[in-house]
Amino acid sequence: MRFSFGMAALLLVAGCQAPPSPEPVPSPSPAVTASANGIEALEAAAILERAGQSLRKAPSFRFTSSAAGRTVDLRIAGNAARGTVVLDDERTEWLVVDGQRYLKGDERFWSARFSEREAAAGREIVGDRWMLVPPTLDSRAISKDFTVGELLDTTFATEGPLRKEPKAGMITLTDGGGAEVSVAATGEPYPVGWSRRGESGTITEVGVPVPNLTAPGEDDVFDLITLVESGMLTEL
Repeated sequence: MRFSFGMAALLLVAGCQAPPSPEPVPSPSPAVTASANGIEALEAAAILERAGQSLRKAPSFRFTSSAAGRTVDLRIAGNAARGTVVLDDERTEWLVVDGQRYLKGDERFWSARFSEREAAAGREIVGDRWMLVPPTLDSRAISKDFTVGELLDTTFATEGPLRKEPKAGMITLTDGGGAEVSVAATGEPYPVGWSRRGESGTITEVGVPVPNLTAPGEDDVFDLITLVESGMLTEL
């Protein structure tokens, strides 16, 4: 009986004890906001130059542009890129690695360049492989001289003097022809948007890793040089 009484007393005492105090909830950390990068104090031309330098140094970014009948969506890292280009109703997937251009085309790609019989044969031969584009063959989609520098020099080419205008979180630069480039005024001064001659685009996802940005294996490639040398394919 002593054992039973002692156990009952122990449970009673434990039940009467005050519950432990809850752990204190830590206060939320204050939100971290990007600080001004000082470009608003620079001349317009210097802002544009600095924006280009920043983007060239970026590990990766996403580049988009659209104009009448043409849409580009590329993820770029260094001088390598992967993405899609839509020209009118034709959609191609592109991969650029080590100066080599590879593409995959939809049915419209084949029907626009070959007879029905040749297109069917080409699709069967190539299958799901990448097509290696010869360096001598240029394209409206991806230039044979594609590099980040070439892309930026073409996109951000200016006409005449620039003027700058502060906007929410950015500085917008406008040239004599009406072309605009918007540059981030906080954090790293990357260009974030642009427009010129009916074409506009954005630069986003800076620093986001680009997956599958490696050259395809030999068995996954069909070299278009055979079609070029035969005269069957003269342009992309």
